Amino acid sequence: MKKIIFLISVIFLFFTASRTVQSEELQKNSISVYNGFLTPKDVSELLSTPPAFRSEYFAGAGYLRELFSVSRTVSFHGEGQFVYHYGSQYYAEYVLALYIACRNVINNKYVITSSIGDGVSWSEKILHHEHRRNRKSTHYINYLGIEVSFGKIKCPVELVIRLHHRSSAYGLIMDGNTDSNFICTGLRYKF
Repeated sequence: MKKIIFLISVIFLFFTASRTVQSEELQKNSISVYNGFLTPKDVSELLSTPPAFRSEYFAGAGYLRELFSVSRTVSFHGEGQFVYHYGSQYYAEYVLALYIACRNVINNKYVITSSIGDGVSWSEKILHHEHRRNRKSTHYINYLGIEVSFGKIKCPVELVIRLHHRSSAYGLIMDGNTDSNFICTGLRYKF
């Protein structure tokens, strides 16, 4: 499965890297493909210690659409994701989220975009890791996404690094506390 995802990513990059963008204003849509690895640590622990990984993975694809801009650097986006988990469990997950993004241009060549998003996640099965933390874990749970993307201004392809976090939002969605964190890398094609 990892080889297939890698091969799809390479083909995707090959066919899109040669295309140059005529106007940045036309880039309101994007499609992302990424792969993630489960880390059993809490979000606060991820920031202070190196992640440890478990044999739980996922491959995902998402469609991101700019909804409106506040300024040249700050904008709001809506995203829908399909994620397929594999490893110790096999099931699909669906996510709808609203993101706020801050775009920084460096030397009129490179773009770094930082984003944070919140939304809902529904999975076909309950992740073992989430169930061990809270026996009341459900299919429907809160989603938090934190990501950074890197690219060239005139290239429609960006490298994306993302934290895919599912949680009970400190008891807001269900009693108790449960979460799972996936560290992801992937590619985004803007059009």
